[in-house]
Amino acid sequence: MAKKQRRIPGKIIVVAACHNASGEPDLAIVAVSATENEIKNGDHYEKAEEKLLDDDYDEPIVMFDEDKCPEWLFEGACQQCGVKSVQDLDEEEDDFDESEDYDDDDSDEDDEDDLDGVGEDDDEEE
Repeated sequence: MAKKQRRIPGKIIVVAACHNASGEPDLAIVAVSATENEIKNGDHYEKAEEKLLDDDYDEPIVMFDEDKCPEWLFEGACQQCGVKSVQDLDEEEDDFDESEDYDDDDSDEDDEDDLDGVGEDDDEEE
């Protein structure tokens, strides 16, 4: 089975239905560093939950990673959270050991940073 090409190499995007700091139901989207082994074992969900709790979101939290998230939910979460490109999610550096094995496919196929159907405007804010 071929490795899944990630939207952000070495990270996986997770969409979460949760409560915000005001206690209201909300959607959130985060990118966490994870190896393919961590993804296979589900460890990326723990990392995403920790990041969400640090960002003042609260339980209950229901999560879908980019491999399992329905496209309509992924696009809706991106729009609601103001995510126009994966660069918006990749702004925060977190600890990731680049020596770990992950899919770093350098193929030119699908090199665009825009999310499918989200943020048709490619202008970067400066």
